[in-house]
Amino acid sequence: MRIATLLCVGLFGCAGLFGGTALAQRTPANSPVETPLARVWSATKIVFPAEPDNFFYRPGFTLDRAIAEHRPKSVPAVVYLHDCAGIAVASPEMRIISGLARAGFVVFAPHSLDRPRDAFCTDARDYHANAEDVAQRLAELEYVREQLRQFPWLDQANVFAVGHGLGGWALTQLSVSTFPVVTITGVNCLPAESASLKSGIAAPEDVAVLTLLGSHDETLAVNLHERNCSIFPEMQRVNRKSVLLPGVGHDITRDPAAVPLIVDFLKLRMVRPTRTVRK
Repeated sequence: MRIATLLCVGLFGCAGLFGGTALAQRTPANSPVETPLARVWSATKIVFPAEPDNFFYRPGFTLDRAIAEHRPKSVPAVVYLHDCAGIAVASPEMRIISGLARAGFVVFAPHSLDRPRDAFCTDARDYHANAEDVAQRLAELEYVREQLRQFPWLDQANVFAVGHGLGGWALTQLSVSTFPVVTITGVNCLPAESASLKSGIAAPEDVAVLTLLGSHDETLAVNLHERNCSIFPEMQRVNRKSVLLPGVGHDITRDPAAVPLIVDFLKLRMVRPTRTVRK
């Protein structure tokens, strides 16, 4: 499968050169029409551990060339779901993705805004997910996961999901075990604006879940000390953890412990290959 211009090594060079939001791969006018999900996949950006901070864009840099240069072998991966505005230059999400790559994960960041849709960010305060947004993001997540199964160089047992803001809201509603470990940041698990969405965490019991939230998140107009993901019974399980970061807003990376917490949670739950004991 040809994936044109799939790689922005370091992901954020696209944003650095073109301003605002990271560059999304667009379908040429004379190309066959892609489905919305295929369009998001074709705009997915990848960050390899070998170059987590190399923020530049190389036109025509295909996945085949990326693999040839980096020669990955059985590496774990993260599918990263961005917030409502996409991944902008110098954004907190850039720092999260870079930290994950530096820790040894290949990060796949599907660019949801390349799919024709209404604007996500409609209100700077008290933003909650709605059912349509969540359904679209979950469909994109599952589609990307299916595409990743074709890559023998990925450690398929260790492909995890991380989401921030609207991406995090979507992960609160993920009700299947497609990803054994999920990290949700920048939400309080209370999507009260939509009766069709579940409050709390929908993930099955076998899915490990970490939630990270700033105690002063400006996008959530509630008392976050009293109304956050930790209040739900499903977050009391041994494979789950909720952290409220004191004095921090929607940008969780302002707490230097935030990204290491995500990395440690993922790494501690990685499946190790079973070793054969020789007699």
